[in-house]
Amino acid sequence: MKTFGISAVSSLILLLSTAKAEVIVEPDDYPSQTELTSIVPQVTLNTTLSDNVPVPLFVVTATDDPFTGRRVFAHFNIPFFTDFRRLRMDFSGLVSSISLEFIAHNSLSEHVGRLEAYNSQNILVGTYVTSTLIGTGTAETMFLSRPVADIAWAVAYSDPGASPFGRLDHLVFSDPVVVPEPSMALIGGVALVVFITARQRRFLTLRARR
Repeated sequence: MKTFGISAVSSLILLLSTAKAEVIVEPDDYPSQTELTSIVPQVTLNTTLSDNVPVPLFVVTATDDPFTGRRVFAHFNIPFFTDFRRLRMDFSGLVSSISLEFIAHNSLSEHVGRLEAYNSQNILVGTYVTSTLIGTGTAETMFLSRPVADIAWAVAYSDPGASPFGRLDHLVFSDPVVVPEPSMALIGGVALVVFITARQRRFLTLRARR
């Protein structure tokens, strides 16, 4: 009975992780210098240091970048993210996929972007590293996908081994799945077990009468 109950709970959570809708945060959709911290309810955007801890002072904004001619993510209206100024994305639930565009700043330096995803236990579950980009406006989409929705938050930044002036743009992620509290999941699992057991008993009773 206990094994079946655990399996039922796992199945319920797995079913909840199959959301297919996508959420898009595009800086071009907002006026320049708009604060983007909580621009959509599905994600909170912050700037962190290299320890990935948010720094409220460095507010994430949509800012025009004079070098690439694009409106991009920025911190305190500075349009690039370094190893010690990272863009952090905290999702309102668990997501199964993330994509973010990384853009080179100029033609004189090598640019490499990094996207890292973490689960609710703060364990790294995925990393994307771009190829080396050279040329103003040269871009590559960083993309991570998981078999189930287990990404709670992510960070993106310029790799410390290359130019620190990489730009970030066009965030897309799967619709967050809100995982129920363990107690609620357990109640749901127990209810499912009770229902199936009752059905089985009724079937056996009817069969015995025949």
